[in-house]
Amino acid sequence: MKHQVVAVLIILLLAAGCGKRSITGAEREAVLGYANPASDRILAAYNDGTYARYVTDFDAQMKNAMPENVFVQTRELIMSKIGKYLSREVSDVSQKDQFVVVKYKGKFEREDGVEIKVVFQKIGDRDLVSGLWFNSPKLRQ
Repeated sequence: MKHQVVAVLIILLLAAGCGKRSITGAEREAVLGYANPASDRILAAYNDGTYARYVTDFDAQMKNAMPENVFVQTRELIMSKIGKYLSREVSDVSQKDQFVVVKYKGKFEREDGVEIKVVFQKIGDRDLVSGLWFNSPKLRQ
């Protein structure tokens, strides 16, 4: 019975990873060619509280999910826990279905190693942000 449970867990873990592939080489550089500038604009706007610049690269669903009042509240919460954004380093670039996921390790005033995940989707001729997450021990408190 114990071995069956372990086997089922392994199968579930493998299935959860299906459809995700790492992006490397020239394709990775092409992704970072649009992802890094968009992520930098988002993070600079987070620092200075400029909503219009924050949502510049968002798709319509992200803009609807992040109206200005939600941006202000979310920004205040994050600032209170980890402070201003200082720098970032790419930690992973992958694709799952139509989404490209770029993960960064970010350094903030009061915490280093904050995971910043920015999800892109091609809409028309643009690669737009369809998801954005900040994750760290202090943010989970």
